[in-house]
Amino acid sequence: MRTQHFAVVTRLILLALFLSHSSQAQQIRIATIFPAAFQVRVELEEQLKARYPQLQTTKKTFKDICKSGSPPATITIQSSDLSLYTDSREGTCMGRWKDGQLKFACSRILKPEERAPRGEKINLVQLQKGDKVFPTGIFPQEDFVYIGLASCSGPQKNTLGILGFSFQFPKGYLLTASADDVEKVMSEFFTRDGMVQQQLIKEGQTIDEVVTALGQPQEKLKAGNKEIYLYKDSKVTFVDGRVSSMEQNTNADSSGKQ
Repeated sequence: MRTQHFAVVTRLILLALFLSHSSQAQQIRIATIFPAAFQVRVELEEQLKARYPQLQTTKKTFKDICKSGSPPATITIQSSDLSLYTDSREGTCMGRWKDGQLKFACSRILKPEERAPRGEKINLVQLQKGDKVFPTGIFPQEDFVYIGLASCSGPQKNTLGILGFSFQFPKGYLLTASADDVEKVMSEFFTRDGMVQQQLIKEGQTIDEVVTALGQPQEKLKAGNKEIYLYKDSKVTFVDGRVSSMEQNTNADSSGKQ
């Protein structure tokens, strides 16, 4: 039963990596029918996807990422109990967080009629705190949040390692939760660039309070009563001298001047 459950969860995370656009479209269609119940969930998905951008690829080209140059590694591992699945056979390492506990396992996906040989070994890379990976996709679904992480490993950095996470929250929690609430749970295992700064800054803080917390920005932009402070990993927007928003800054030039 454990093997069967793992295979089901693994297929779900692979589905999240490659078919999340269709899932989002389906949620939007549902939201038009039941707007009050699903509006927050759609907003949460949009917030999380902005922080963990979807990897633009297909299942056929997914494993060619490392050959053509991997995306920027913007996620920092915070736990030394995690591994990347680097085997050539389809599979993944999967973490399942529930009730404050993590269950972690690595396996290849077996066909319905196939059984894994006893003592079968698969290729893994052990992760350490501080290692960098990149996101491959994220989406909330009912009471779960699924996220895929990956890294180019091996001597030539040409082997794609895959790590999936399934975070289960209390029933109905995600209907009112924010992206910050979800990230507080995930931060035990990994954090994205700019997340620490984002947690330090709150809406309504003054410019002096932000500078005290983050230091002087790399660039300042001003238009009327609006000011934008550009940092390496984040962008802080002030209105009338107080914080109105803060977000991850992946492109300082374009995001600041829009």
